[in-house]
Amino acid sequence: YNYQYEVNERARDVEVERALRNVVCEGFDDSVILPPGAVMTGNHEMYKVFTPFKNAWLKRLREGMPECVAAPKVRSSGSIEPAPSITLNYPRQSFDTAHFPVEEKAAIAQLRQFCQNGAGEYEQQRDFPAVEGTSRLSASLATGGLSPRQCLHRLLAEQPQALDGGAGSVWLSELIWREFYRHLMTYYPSLCKHCPFIAWTDRVQWQSNPAHLQAWQKGKTGYPIVDAAMRQLNSTGW
Repeated sequence: YNYQYEVNERARDVEVERALRNVVCEGFDDSVILPPGAVMTGNHEMYKVFTPFKNAWLKRLREGMPECVAAPKVRSSGSIEPAPSITLNYPRQSFDTAHFPVEEKAAIAQLRQFCQNGAGEYEQQRDFPAVEGTSRLSASLATGGLSPRQCLHRLLAEQPQALDGGAGSVWLSELIWREFYRHLMTYYPSLCKHCPFIAWTDRVQWQSNPAHLQAWQKGKTGYPIVDAAMRQLNSTGW
């Protein structure tokens, strides 16, 4: 299985391994490119600022490019009982499934298309909402349909200069941001418990206005770009 780094997920995996004490369990760091602990300061502490983390991450990457883990072989023996059916009691909204490819082949094709045609212009186009300038791969990354290592290898295959600040480097930086957050939550588990990273921000007096919240959710704030974004989200899921 692939490791997850949030507090509850880590506790769950410990319990599962304990329940399967007579079964060999092997974990992998496939939800990140470099596992937590691989990028540390000279004092063996976790970085707290992104840019130094990014520089150290790139240096570590150049020392050895992590390979993608091969898919496990299909087992020809043994039997597994079917999992019980589960009813999810939350409201569902139908979206165009073309926006969220489920099959791995479709996600890989979307990744290849973006790395070939979009990653090089990502820096300029991502700031224009009317332009399809982003990868739209976040759902596949979040669910494990794609590995960030797949993203890295495909990006460098199509945009080899990305590692040295050339075309594609800004999208690479976004992948590193994703890594940064996962490394942080490993060393500061309070981040998984609704606690702020900067302690004093917990004393900020936020507004609690249900009417304003509902207006934002429905795209009726009166701010055109905000409302357009929320209406698109409500109608397409993106």
